[in-house]
Amino acid sequence: MNEKQISLFRFISTFSLTATLVITLWAYFQLDDTFEMANITSMSIKFQLFVIGIVISSFASFLITWRLILTIVVLQADYKDNLNKKDLNIIIKEKKEYDKEKTIEWNTIINNDSQKLLNSLCHVLDIDIGRKYDLLNNMYNNTANYSLVLTKEEQNNSTFELGIGINGQAAESMKPLLLTNIPSDYVKIKSGSGQISPKNIYIIPIVENGTTKYLFELADMKANGKATYDKLLVFANEFSNTLNKG
Repeated sequence: MNEKQISLFRFISTFSLTATLVITLWAYFQLDDTFEMANITSMSIKFQLFVIGIVISSFASFLITWRLILTIVVLQADYKDNLNKKDLNIIIKEKKEYDKEKTIEWNTIINNDSQKLLNSLCHVLDIDIGRKYDLLNNMYNNTANYSLVLTKEEQNNSTFELGIGINGQAAESMKPLLLTNIPSDYVKIKSGSGQISPKNIYIIPIVENGTTKYLFELADMKANGKATYDKLLVFANEFSNTLNKG
């Protein structure tokens, strides 16, 4: 029920009470005079009691109606207050995300060795797991890992060639990728409830002089990875610019 409906409800209730009282009192005086003139005293008293009953019933109905109106008004006020609080929380959350994005010092992150660079990147962007590959002797070698404990077999297979596999194709095309259809055999993210597959995989090549010099393979559990992907594009651009300037 909106404010216009409440106002209309209030007006109808007030009008109905007023009309009932006016008509009842008018009938009371008109008919009571008639009873008095006819010397029907006993009926006059009964009629008076009848009128009093109508007035009391009308007033009680009026009070109930107003109580209902006040209850609706209070409920609507609480509802609006809750909406305002939710809106405020959303605004605060968005502002925190905005401030966080604005305060990312990409140069500070980039100017680190492989492991510190990867750790900082994953920490700042709330990424669950990550790998960094460096180009060496025409092969991409895994030089840093974040939140990953690799088996010996995985360590032995921690390299890839240009154009081979998803990472190799991304390195060859020099184009970043956001994957949401995760292979069933992809590395799992460990949590308190066990091991679960990530929802997003980010493949981010870092290009120097027309060649993919580094490649980041990252994954997380965010419901929507687009925002993180956009920030990674900024990171890749900053990193590539730094390399090409050097």
